[in-house]
Amino acid sequence: MQLAAINPAEVEGFLAGAHARFVADLVAAGALGPADAEARTKALLAGILPRGAATPGHHFRRMRAGGAPVGFVWFAEQLGETPPRTYVYDILVDAAARGRGHRTAALAGVQ
Repeated sequence: MQLAAINPAEVEGFLAGAHARFVADLVAAGALGPADAEARTKALLAGILPRGAATPGHHFRRMRAGGAPVGFVWFAEQLGETPPRTYVYDILVDAAARGRGHRTAALAGVQ
């Protein structure tokens, strides 16, 4: 599994998708209505990424298996903690690539 850097437009597209998935999850779980889920997700992401994709310590990578793109991963290094930790915020495996261990390989790659 290779984790390749992506350009700012790809990061913004990934974050828009992550936002939409989180809103949909909150609504599907019955936790919040659509408007409240949208507001909560917007506030949550603003708190996690105060400088957007340029927030220090956050990394957005394209997952590649055998050179082919298979998904995205977003993780952050928690360097202020002892011991330092890595927190995975989101892993998205492309539908056609699911069921092949790519998520597990990506987790191993960010450690």
